[in-house]
Amino acid sequence: MKRLSNNLLIRFSVISFVTMFAIGAVLSIVLTNNIRSKALEALTNEAVGASSGRLLNAITPEDLKTPMTGERYDEFHRFVQQSIVSDRTARVKLWGTDGTVIYSNDPAGVGERFPEKPNFLMALQGKNSIEIKIADDAENARERFLGTLMEVYTPIVFPGASQPDGVLEIYQYYGPTAAWISDAQKSVIGIIGAGFLILYVGLVSTVWGGWRTINRQQAQLAKANAELRTANITLEHGNRELQEFASVAAHDLQEPLRKLQVFGDRVVSSHDTNLSDEGRRYLARMQHSAGRMQTLINDLLTYSGISTRGRAFDDVDLHQVAEEVLCDLQADIDRCGGSISLQDLPEIHADPVQMRNMLQILVGNALKFHKDGCPPDITISGQLRADMPADLCGDGDVSNASEGYCWLSVQDNGIGFDEKYGEQIFTIFERLHSAERYGGNGVGLAICRKIVERHGGRIHARSSPGEGATFEVVLPVRPG
Repeated sequence: MKRLSNNLLIRFSVISFVTMFAIGAVLSIVLTNNIRSKALEALTNEAVGASSGRLLNAITPEDLKTPMTGERYDEFHRFVQQSIVSDRTARVKLWGTDGTVIYSNDPAGVGERFPEKPNFLMALQGKNSIEIKIADDAENARERFLGTLMEVYTPIVFPGASQPDGVLEIYQYYGPTAAWISDAQKSVIGIIGAGFLILYVGLVSTVWGGWRTINRQQAQLAKANAELRTANITLEHGNRELQEFASVAAHDLQEPLRKLQVFGDRVVSSHDTNLSDEGRRYLARMQHSAGRMQTLINDLLTYSGISTRGRAFDDVDLHQVAEEVLCDLQADIDRCGGSISLQDLPEIHADPVQMRNMLQILVGNALKFHKDGCPPDITISGQLRADMPADLCGDGDVSNASEGYCWLSVQDNGIGFDEKYGEQIFTIFERLHSAERYGGNGVGLAICRKIVERHGGRIHARSSPGEGATFEVVLPVRPG
């Protein structure tokens, strides 16, 4: 896993570097080209401003028909030197519409004719034109010593005219402009490179930190898994010890307890006149305590056996099971003088033995925890519904039931309890203070929860002190 994480980190670093480099290169090219275009556009606008402003005030359409000579040349030359020429200007020319050089600040070029120049023809169509080149053609024979030049052709259009009457050509030294463009491009590239480098370093640092966190969490998870495996082994060992304890309890405790109960019964039934009333009370207490111990051992045997019992599911008629439970508890029912009613108990697919154990515990508790002087009134009812109650779903596994759920309820009029203890009562060996008085051992309801959850269901208790209790069991009709 760590090697895989290292490979992923390296791949991310390389891919992000290549991606950022490509984006930076494209962005640099776009921006530098834009800088170059803006610089050339500025030079063009300068030439256009010269032709559309100062130049039109210094010449007339007649001046563009024949080459300038003599005083006219000298006068216009002074204007050019003062108003058009700058330290970037290498040459200035005026062209007539027939391709004749009307004026050049190199007098030797005046009168030359080059009618087929593409940029000149474009200017005659009313469009500005620009060209960067080394002067090596016939028209630029006199400019070859000036190096690389930028030629800007601007149409000369007098007010009221629709077509150019001539063309202004300005030759700019390209070296200074090229140097400025180069410096600007270097600055842009440097800023972009530095920005992307900072971004890359920050991104990789963040990912590196995340990678270290992931590795640390993986190590913690591996440690937790190891601890969980150890806990599972310990739990399995504990289950085996519990089963061994249950076997020992069944073998070594049940037989002596049974003999004590039989002995007590015989003494009581013998009507021995030598046995005082106090002795008989102590003997009754001994029998009662032996009975409680016998019940506790049976409950522990049941609790430990639930986890080891294999799936023995079958179609179970809950009404029939409830009748069998009531038959088993008839002696307790008669002693309490209580009444129990069965209502609409359906048939489900479950473990019949465990269903009987669950109902026996719930009904037995209802009989046990009745109010003094108030015979228990118990109702066992059931109904089929399509869904599991939302408040009972919880976070654990819940069996999906395509045939719906059985809602089973055991309601009594006993002593009840505070609902804040609603979860506590289902924990093994946890019991309320009132349970001690009535002989509760904190095992029965834990057995019920284990049985219900084994069937993919949920159990819940609703109660108020002195108002009885209702235990609701929701089981899938046919567990998945």
